[in-house]
Amino acid sequence: MFNPNEYSFSVRCIEYGENPIAPCRHYPGIIRAEWLADDRNLTVQRLYAMWAYAHYTGDWQIVRDNWTFIKTLHGQFVDAFDPSLGFAVFEKWQVQDDLSLHSQIGAMVGVARMAEEVGDSQVESEAEGLLEQMLAGLPGTPLILLV
Repeated sequence: MFNPNEYSFSVRCIEYGENPIAPCRHYPGIIRAEWLADDRNLTVQRLYAMWAYAHYTGDWQIVRDNWTFIKTLHGQFVDAFDPSLGFAVFEKWQVQDDLSLHSQIGAMVGVARMAEEVGDSQVESEAEGLLEQMLAGLPGTPLILLV
């Protein structure tokens, strides 16, 4: 999650019966799952996962060491955010699936909490503001998000 090389354009696969995630081999009869490493929906899922990893392991140093990279990923989200819609709109070529609003909400929760931990009040405020905009557009959304 914290390796910038894992966010570059490439198709990644995991094949049934094989352990490592690797570049895809397209042979008949192989059962595999594949994804684009730079898929923006995957990126927002990773932002939440980064917070969850640090929170549940107590390893906040990895977040501090990678904060510049994390802010870059957050910036991609901010650049794609459409305030009139209340969520980020990624170019179709940047995602394999359509809108993943729940992942976007989770990403802003994760970024806000990581920013709070590293003391970056600007990013924390920005992420909380985007989160508020997203939640405001959802009918019946609870205002409390649990850890």
